[in-house]
Amino acid sequence: MRILIIDDEQLVCDGMTAILKDLRELPLEVRAVNSVAQGKRILRDFPPDLVVSDVEMPGGNGLELVEYLKERCPQVKIWMLSGHDDFQYVHTAFRLHVEDYLLKPVDTVNFQEMVRKTYWQLEQEKGREEIQALYEAYFPPEDLGGCSPRLRELMEYIQANISRDVSLKKLTDVFGYSESLLCNLFRQETGRTFMEYVTRVRLRQAFWALLSDRRRSVHQVALDLGYSSERQFFRMFKNATGITPTQLRRQYTEQQEDRQDTENHETTGKVERL
Repeated sequence: MRILIIDDEQLVCDGMTAILKDLRELPLEVRAVNSVAQGKRILRDFPPDLVVSDVEMPGGNGLELVEYLKERCPQVKIWMLSGHDDFQYVHTAFRLHVEDYLLKPVDTVNFQEMVRKTYWQLEQEKGREEIQALYEAYFPPEDLGGCSPRLRELMEYIQANISRDVSLKKLTDVFGYSESLLCNLFRQETGRTFMEYVTRVRLRQAFWALLSDRRRSVHQVALDLGYSSERQFFRMFKNATGITPTQLRRQYTEQQEDRQDTENHETTGKVERL
């Protein structure tokens, strides 16, 4: 995780840098500068995940920096730092979607805990992005913009109730349509049969479940999504994706480990003061 500290007081920069250096269990790359202008200059070469900036500094205002960062680095997390608890500054900071507001002197234990929490939040976000990329490799996005409101309503019901009964009979009871009408709607508007659509929804949700919650066994994922047996689930999943659920989990785990090893190697000991 890349952290940029901006404060015109060198003692503050040195102190916060030292606190972060003690977080040896996290792969952190830290830089500290003494002005908003310096902070802006290094953004291109050092796009940060977290910026900790003083509110008031000679030659630049921390709140103006927030607007600058939100324009150019919309994903960056920002904490404001101040020597006094000024309501107007706090109010303006949170209105600009600053994540936190810290008072000097910074409490070491609390600051380190906040950094740990932010690091793991970012890891979760990266994990979701990795799952999404992997998911789209196996299930490319479909254009369903031309579907009728009636079919969209049916699709939403199936997606929300996929772990329950979503048979043709159930849908006829819920919506009052005949089975033949339902079958024709799916075939004409999606190019798939009703059962092919239901199977695809199950497999898509299974994909996310397998990777987002690896504490759940493959057997439990299969049961939760309405499969009669793990064997049936394996067969259906492999037919659709070319790999088994177990192989998918292994592939994702290896990708995560490779990324973590790369980050650890690149950021070990990178704590700098400019």
